[in-house]
Amino acid sequence: MCKKVCGFTIIELLVTIGISVILAAISIPNIMKWYKKDEFLKQTQEVMDTLYDARAAALSEKKCTNSDYSETWLWDINNSAKEVRLVCKDSNNNYHFIKSFVLDDNVNLSNIEYKNNSGTWTAIATNTKNGIEFISSTDGNSKGWVGVSGLPSSFNIRKIKFTFEFPDNTSIKRTICFDRIAGFPSISSTSNCND
Repeated sequence: MCKKVCGFTIIELLVTIGISVILAAISIPNIMKWYKKDEFLKQTQEVMDTLYDARAAALSEKKCTNSDYSETWLWDINNSAKEVRLVCKDSNNNYHFIKSFVLDDNVNLSNIEYKNNSGTWTAIATNTKNGIEFISSTDGNSKGWVGVSGLPSSFNIRKIKFTFEFPDNTSIKRTICFDRIAGFPSISSTSNCND
């Protein structure tokens, strides 16, 4: 029992503060890495969700923003501006921007490749605007057809993949794999798309 007021000495307080500062200095870089990696995963999922939105809108013949019937829903990525867009083309050939967002520095589009009918993967320039078109023609003749914009002859393309890398650790990847014939996108944690 203390006869005087009990408390910590200045030495004990300084030691406690010093240990706290050291622990914070050790943990803050790791917390920042986790945050950046989480942003990378979140943004690549947002890219994927926009691709799902384009496909679903085309299959359901969703109207554009002006209530005109849609003919094409276009998902594209402009890598020089790091911008992803969802655009609707209506029956009067007018384009309507539905959704647009810019990827931050936690995401790099490292590779775009397409696979032709002979089974060969071919890399294309990532500094151009590339996209995928989903046809929702109201005449029913071409509904469900999927085209690929910014690439050579769409009819010779079977698959396309967009590989995103985490800049702080390029072994961390997310690849959007798209089968043009089936018209269904998927996401992979490697740069390979299952055949």
